[in-house]
Order: sequence, then structure tokens, then C-alpha cells
Amino acid sequence: MSLQLENVATQVKDYMESLAYSGLNLVSKDNIKKIEFFLQNTSQLKAFRLATSLRYLHIELKRFLNNRAAFNIERYVFFLSNSWLLSRAFSQKTLKEEKPTIFDELMGTRSIPKIMTKLILRVVGIERIHLEGTLVGFIFYFLSLFGKTRGKILTWNQMIPYKSGITAENVLLNELPNSEPSAVIDKLLSHIIEADNIYYSKKDNVIFLEKQPDFKKKIYPKIYIEEGSDEDTQLIISKLNNFYNNSKEIYKKLQKAPKVTPFDLPVSFLDYLYVKEVKIVEAQKLGQHGDITPAVLFKLLHKEDYPLTIKIPEKRGNQKLIDKLMNLKGRNNPLEGLFCKLFLDNGQLTLYPLSIISNNEIIYPNLLKDNKKLLKTSYKVK
Repeated sequence: MSLQLENVATQVKDYMESLAYSGLNLVSKDNIKKIEFFLQNTSQLKAFRLATSLRYLHIELKRFLNNRAAFNIERYVFFLSNSWLLSRAFSQKTLKEEKPTIFDELMGTRSIPKIMTKLILRVVGIERIHLEGTLVGFIFYFLSLFGKTRGKILTWNQMIPYKSGITAENVLLNELPNSEPSAVIDKLLSHIIEADNIYYSKKDNVIFLEKQPDFKKKIYPKIYIEEGSDEDTQLIISKLNNFYNNSKEIYKKLQKAPKVTPFDLPVSFLDYLYVKEVKIVEAQKLGQHGDITPAVLFKLLHKEDYPLTIKIPEKRGNQKLIDKLMNLKGRNNPLEGLFCKLFLDNGQLTLYPLSIISNNEIIYPNLLKDNKKLLKTSYKVK
């Protein structure tokens, strides 16, 4: 391990201890500047997990200083503790030599994207992102229909800077990078696309549709929109059955669940899950008395016998999703299906819905889609 990383880690560890001892009442702008200094140094040293933890700590402290309602004491304590634990690990001189695998994991070492000569993709889910006062946008979840990635879920992140009047839906009006003929991102939601020469990270299953052409290597990314049909949509929905699990398969996933370490949140992502014949029978608000982060817990009935709930933190980026699920609560006829991310949350199986399958359609519950209104907003903001 480099002496520079060891020295920076020791400084971060000592500073986290001083923050913890001093308490929030003595926090000032000087603390913000110091964390910005550490954030810059850890990023340059490619200690990505520590840099990320410091970034979120920085956000929470700024919220606290500005008396903003978005400040959350649980998040502050977690990222303060996480920064201390990570920096303490890096301050150990022999970590890299004796435990190189653990060292790389703690560093958050990123994989180098490779070129995929051809991809055929269809969006099967979206997740709304709203970082308070910073960024808004979506994560798009594609089902791969061709080649080595066939049957996998690949993601693409698209964000824009937040400012007054901007919503995540404004992203959909941006031009789809490298599209031929030119199209807006909104087209992704209802069409199959073919993509050539696209960068792909196998480790994270992330694609980079916006990567620019590499003229020296004669690599020219291209995205083609294919006109779909009802039969195509039915075919895509049928392929979601690959993510349907019975009790035995769920038990196997739990056996393979990653162990939660002090460096992780008590919520771990297990897999993607397609749930059939879903009824939302009850909604319960959590954290009303300030003891935990406010959230809404939806209790479900579904085709299989293992228990599932949907747990959505009450924050601005999730409000449309919460409203949609509230509207579906108590509905007599079950939903055809939910395509979700499956988490293990303090020992409980919880879901984050990415799409609803109903009447052979794919519906995105966390999307408010009114392009005429969006266009007016977009021009007004400009």
C-alpha cells in the first residue's frame, strides 16, 4: 500500500474521531472544507469507497448547516462511522500485501469497460433519482436479448443538474446519444433498440450509451430504434419469467446472500425478481416518531408462499412511486406482475418496484409522463 494512501487514511481516521467527539453543535464551514480536501485526496488515490462515504458525509453536514429538512441523523452517523472504519482499514500497513482481495474490495476498484459489438435491448424498468439540490434523472434497466449478455439486466444512468422547475422527466427530452436517426431518450421506454460498439462493464452490468466515438480505433457507437409491436412486448414480458422464483429458489438466494460487514448498509441487494398475481393489501408508515428513517411499508399477497413487502423511503424522488402504490392498494383484481429489485433488509425480503406488468403492458410506476407539460417546463427553465 502506498505511503500516501496510508497517511491520508490516518488523517481521515483522526478527523472522523474529532468530529464524533465534538458533536454536531460545533460543526462549521471549516469542517466542510476539510472534508472536501479529504474527498479530493481519496478520489485522486482511487479509494473510491472511502471517497463516496466522505461525499455523502459532506452532503449531510451541508444540509445540517443550512438547517434543511433533508438532513438525516441516521445517514450522518452511518457515513461518519463508515468513513472511520474504511480509513482505519487503510491505515494498516500490511493490508494490501496480506489481504489483497479485501483491499481491492475496500478500495472499490472499478472494472475497465469493454466494447460490445452488438446489443439488443428493451427497457423493463426505471428508477427515479433525486439528489437534493444536485442531480435528477433515471436509472434505466434493460433486458438484454442477444449475445453474451443475453438474459441479463443491464443498467444505464442518465442525470442532469437540478435547478428550479426541473424534474427527472426532463431527462427523457434529451437526445438519445449516438442514435440513428436522431431520437429522444423517451423512445427507449417503448421500443426495442439495437446498439453497436457500446462500452460495457461486466463487473457492474452497466452500459455506457453516451460514450463518444474513438476515431483512432475506428469504433463508432450507434443506437438504432426498432419499431415494436404488441407481440414484441408480450415476448419481453414472457422472458421476465426467468426472474420468477419459487420458495426453494428464494431459499437458495438467501443462502448465498452476502454477509453484511461494518462497511455496508444493513440492506443488501440480492437479485432481480418477477412477482406474479400481486395484491397490495396494506400500507403502513414507518418512522413517524423520528426513531428511524420515514418510509412506507406495503404488505403484499402474491402467487408464492414466501413473505414479501415493498419498503419505500419517504423522500422526494420516491413520491410518485408511493402515490401509485397507494392507488393500487386494496384493488380486487391482482396485478399481473411486478418486476423489482430484491433486497435483504435486516433479515426481511423487501422489494423496490421497477415496473408493473398489466394487460400485457409494461408500466413504469415512478414515472410521471406528460411530455407536453414537460416541454413547456423545459423551455420555461431555459
